[in-house]
Amino acid sequence: MFETGVALWIRHRWRTIEQLLSCASKSSIGTSLKQVTVFGERLILWILVRIIFNELEVENSLLVFLPVPEQDAAKILWHRGTAIGFYSVKSKFSLFGKNEFNAECTDMPIVDLVFVRKEHRRKTFGTAIVRDVVDTYRSNIGFSEPITPAMYNVLKRFLISNPLHRRHLWECGDGNRKNIWLNLCSKVAKEAKDQNRIIT
Repeated sequence: MFETGVALWIRHRWRTIEQLLSCASKSSIGTSLKQVTVFGERLILWILVRIIFNELEVENSLLVFLPVPEQDAAKILWHRGTAIGFYSVKSKFSLFGKNEFNAECTDMPIVDLVFVRKEHRRKTFGTAIVRDVVDTYRSNIGFSEPITPAMYNVLKRFLISNPLHRRHLWECGDGNRKNIWLNLCSKVAKEAKDQNRIIT
């Protein structure tokens, strides 16, 4: 019986994916989000997108992450010296001319991709990413459509605990933007109405 794996030829030797994801930030004992700035970090980001998400931990064959463009800002989520996730942001200046965003969305940074590895989900890392986003940009912030149900749950928990940010987080796409908090409230109201209809 044979087991398959993935390895890359780096600096004259084969390295497994797990080795590459833990080969940097050895000084990171706890949890941190660090800006992607050098080639090694860009390689780790590519591995998380192309190999981990699209191949090893794919959940929906219709949802595929493209490599993060170099002009997009990106941060890698490190936990105990290992890369376990990332997020990327399109700056408001890079969005002009894009058909999927209109003027309402191009005046704000857009969180384009968010990913946490399966084994580290439901451990508040998603909330840590949202907290880092709002602390970094401190303005209206968009999240590109479609927002997954899991990410909506993260945003819901964050906005319940941080009401001052409710006016500043938006879902962007299809030529418009929708306030995420109001969208969540609308869904809750609709679910309550549907539940009452079933009971009566």
